[in-house]
Amino acid sequence: MKFDDISWRDRLQLLNGVLFCLVGLLMIGRYFSGPYPILLALLGAIFVAFGAYRLGLARKELRKRGNPRL
Repeated sequence: MKFDDISWRDRLQLLNGVLFCLVGLLMIGRYFSGPYPILLALLGAIFVAFGAYRLGLARKELRKRGNPRL
């Protein structure tokens, strides 16, 4: 499968999931690096969980369309 086989919608869904995970990890890391409220760590964990969920949905959708390598 080439990258050209993936639609723009799928690319945006993948990018969205990755960005949610990265922002969540940055928030969690920021919490542990200084005196920040626990709310920052909880919000970061929610972002990571939602990003992982979005990546799982994208993987499932791409597999359903016949891309077994994902």
